[in-house]
Amino acid sequence: MVFAPSTPRSGHLPVLMGKWAQVGCNLHTGRVPEEVERKVQTKPVMPGTESSQLVKRVFVVQHSCEFDGCEETKLIGVYTTRQAADEAIRRLAVAPGFRDHPNDFSVDEYPLDVDHWSEGFITD
Repeated sequence: MVFAPSTPRSGHLPVLMGKWAQVGCNLHTGRVPEEVERKVQTKPVMPGTESSQLVKRVFVVQHSCEFDGCEETKLIGVYTTRQAADEAIRRLAVAPGFRDHPNDFSVDEYPLDVDHWSEGFITD
């Protein structure tokens, strides 16, 4: 599964931080780790619901801001509801670093099993 922002910021894909991707000013990947993809695709909308009500869309929360002339994007999380995504933002908005840039969070909705990046890219 590849995510691309629904409203591009500076023409970049989200950077998946930590163990999931190499991080660099212009090195951006949109890959979601397979273990995350499997969990999201098989998680029921609500505990105890029938398996026919599997999640069909997810909400991706990111935080993007510029440091030393380089845009830094952090994947905050992938949520099954907009409410859960908004709650994550409320929790983190008071944390060190984030509280200095509280308006730099974004939530993008993505349907599953759809290509979100369907064209090539330039490597120059």
